[in-house]
Amino acid sequence: AMFRKPANVKSEQKLSDKDAKKLQADAVRLLGISAEDAGKLLPRKPGLSVQKCGGGLSAVIYTSEGCAVAFECGAGDALVPSLPSLWRMPPGTFPTLFVPEETAPFLVGGSDLMLPGVHGLLLPDAGQPLVPGTVACVAALGNSAPFAVGMLLVGRAELDAQLAAPGGVKGRCLQLLHVFGDTLWLASGAPLPNRGFVVTETGKEVHPCSVEGEEEAAAIVGPAFGDAPAADGGATEASGEGGGGGGDGALAAAADAAYQDQLLEQCFLQAARSVGDKLLPMALNTFYANHMRPGRPAGTSLDVKASSHRKLITFMRCVEARGLCTLGSATKGGEPALREIDRSAPEYRAHERWEASTSEAAAGAALVGIPPLSVSAVFRPCDAQRVLFPPGAERKALYDEEAALALLHAHLDTLAGFGADTPAGRAKGGARVMLDPLLSDALFLGGGGGDGRPTELLIGDVRKRWLRRLEPWTRVAGAGLAKPALHPGAKPVLVTVSSEARRGHMVTLLGGLAAVGLDYTMVAQELQTLCGASAAVEETPCANSPPRLDVMVQGLWNLAIVEHLFSAHGVPAHVVQDKAAAGKLKQKKEKACTNVRRA
Repeated sequence: AMFRKPANVKSEQKLSDKDAKKLQADAVRLLGISAEDAGKLLPRKPGLSVQKCGGGLSAVIYTSEGCAVAFECGAGDALVPSLPSLWRMPPGTFPTLFVPEETAPFLVGGSDLMLPGVHGLLLPDAGQPLVPGTVACVAALGNSAPFAVGMLLVGRAELDAQLAAPGGVKGRCLQLLHVFGDTLWLASGAPLPNRGFVVTETGKEVHPCSVEGEEEAAAIVGPAFGDAPAADGGATEASGEGGGGGGDGALAAAADAAYQDQLLEQCFLQAARSVGDKLLPMALNTFYANHMRPGRPAGTSLDVKASSHRKLITFMRCVEARGLCTLGSATKGGEPALREIDRSAPEYRAHERWEASTSEAAAGAALVGIPPLSVSAVFRPCDAQRVLFPPGAERKALYDEEAALALLHAHLDTLAGFGADTPAGRAKGGARVMLDPLLSDALFLGGGGGDGRPTELLIGDVRKRWLRRLEPWTRVAGAGLAKPALHPGAKPVLVTVSSEARRGHMVTLLGGLAAVGLDYTMVAQELQTLCGASAAVEETPCANSPPRLDVMVQGLWNLAIVEHLFSAHGVPAHVVQDKAAAGKLKQKKEKACTNVRRA
């Protein structure tokens, strides 16, 4: 897949109406879709923007209201729709290959699709020929929403042979370019098409979407597609059946204008509570893509185009008319911006965040777009301590502090006379422990303390020495990380803040954001709004490693950056190394007014 790492956007500009029409014509020619479908895929209103990427990723991304709609890869003609665009279109608009649920994790992880994994085929009504290079998408059996898109490496004959005799044909079938959970999906606001798409702390999952009271997506997929591979009419009939049934119930509910109007209002209030006044003014597209869409309730799909407002600016003007906010123009280009939020409005004060109003908030928090960043301390026992840990545990198994202390207390309870001590004495650390050989070795063997070991210790000292002997690690999960990452040490340096003098002026550099799953372009936009200074993503070539990315902010802003990383993204200060100006200069603190007359 192309977008395993964040794309380094070199330039971005809006397309003219003439160029947008030409792009739609190219979509009809290259993708074999109708002009109506091309208009849905590449909407000329409210407008299209084009982003050109560098840093080893040769791609051109087309966006609409901050959400990627299509991209070009390579030097040839290869226009590929994004997953959010595919989810807005009826099933069967593009050739769709269906795979078992067990195959989905390998494809989401970035592996190409092999021919033995294809268990079904759905063709467009137009009967587009299948040849190598054709854009096709992949869906799981029982869920019509695609979770990957790429280019075919084989033709119709190989697919027919696989469906006629499953497992009889070998080799690669589809080269994946864009999958559920990659950085292009994250940059589009991390939308979820239905409840079969799940985002957890450990990764992304795709399951069949069969909900009681809703028409199952399995009605249009299954091995029956392979029974008559040469009959285009069968594929067309299946596509019509799926489209007539409305696909998944969640998509049908999201298309309801009244439902979307209410959901937009609630998501605006939710986002307003998460955006501080220091981040204002903020472009409306940024507010919608980075705060409203990721903050929607679990299991919902937010789409302003499906509401009665149709456009984001129309909805925001209605919100302004109700006295909830004030709109204006950004400093550059006249782009509409959110300038002020009226936090004294009754609707704002009465709104309860999802965590307080939803009974399943804890269980569903990971399903709302991007899981929050989690930085936790975990431990691995040393060789002398392993005798007190479960015998069947792996050597690389990790435990949090509570679990490690629970194993220590379980051994203490087996010691003669200790189990009769009062819980209060044990809690205060005043109880004394007679050390048996196993516990003595766990606390002192190999610790460099010599041969003189004590025979008894206070329980508080036992706990402290037990924890000091453990090997500390730091576990980072959530945010934009594809899977949890482990870093040695209790306080590893993951993010660096430094400064440089350039042409007589100071600049602040922020690096290492990939280690905590943050997008460089998004953070640069946030810091530009927060600091009121120019910010950009810089790429520094390295000799024997990939180019290093940094966010460059004009001026000395080390204190504001560290505070923003914690307040907006949950990055704790102990994993951020602030070495701005080598400790000699610090960002000036804001001075309080002293000439204010007090009543």
